[in-house]
Amino acid sequence: MPICRNGNFKKKTMSNNVNIRNLKGERGAVTVGTGNSVVGNFAVLQIITDTTLSALGADNYSQQDGLLTSITLPAGTMLYGKFSSVSVDNGFVVCYKDV
Repeated sequence: MPICRNGNFKKKTMSNNVNIRNLKGERGAVTVGTGNSVVGNFAVLQIITDTTLSALGADNYSQQDGLLTSITLPAGTMLYGKFSSVSVDNGFVVCYKDV
C-alpha cells in the first residue's frame, strides 16, 4: 500500500520474513485429519475443528517443549511459522504451503 508524504509516494513494505501470498493461501494447501500426518513446507496452520496434535515439526518449535502437542487447540486458531510436518491425533487442520 503506497504512502504519500509531501506528494512523494513510497511503497510500504513488510519484513522479508513474511510473504503475503502465503498468508492468502495462493500456494495451495493440504488438509490433514484425525490419525493422519503430512510432511512439507508450511507457513500457516489453520485449526478447523478443536484439534489435538500428536507431533509438530517446525524450525521455531522444540518438540521437547510439548506445549502445542499436549493441549487441545480450539477451532479458529491460526499458527504461523515454518512447519515441516504435522500429525493430528484428533481434529482437522488446513496446512497452507510455504515457498
